[in-house]
Amino acid sequence: MPAYTEFRNVTFALTYAAPATDLPIDAIFAASTSIRETEQKYAFNENEVVDLTSQRVVLTGRHPYQVHVFNLTLDISAGSYAYEYVETVPTIEDIS
Repeated sequence: MPAYTEFRNVTFALTYAAPATDLPIDAIFAASTSIRETEQKYAFNENEVVDLTSQRVVLTGRHPYQVHVFNLTLDISAGSYAYEYVETVPTIEDIS
């Protein structure tokens, strides 16, 4: 992560939605990339990012044929990200 995430002491929690399933490494990459991109937006314009409470987000990693679904709770001023992994599916149409 870039220096601005370290300066802000950004925290990242990753949990599973019930029932726990295998978590692909690509899903972790997708979540960490999302944090980096959000922090970059926040660093340059604080009003561009808003807090979220258990909002469903769909992220892509490096694998071109899958998407990762998370429930995200974000407290941007505190730099706190809580991702709850839900599933990985081939396309957005396959989300349960």
